[in-house]
Amino acid sequence: ISEFKKNKPEAMRLTSAFLKTPESHALDETFERYTQDIFPAIPYPSMSGTQLVLNELAEKVPAAKDIKPEQISDISILQALEKENFFAKFK
Repeated sequence: ISEFKKNKPEAMRLTSAFLKTPESHALDETFERYTQDIFPAIPYPSMSGTQLVLNELAEKVPAAKDIKPEQISDISILQALEKENFFAKFK
């Protein structure tokens, strides 16, 4: 995430190749949106996203409906790194 945000030319080149689309104004706007709004400064997992996956999984594995995202998401390492200001050097 940090490298993507810091190295726009390379991020644009790779994104263009991945999406099989030429670099354009739209791709530039996509880069801006992702770096400002989508990619968090600290990559905590999305509990609502995890819940969506569990809901989908529950259709095939009924036991998944009884699982809460917090039960399967260990954020303690990210919390420890945040407390140590680890992520500050990537700004």
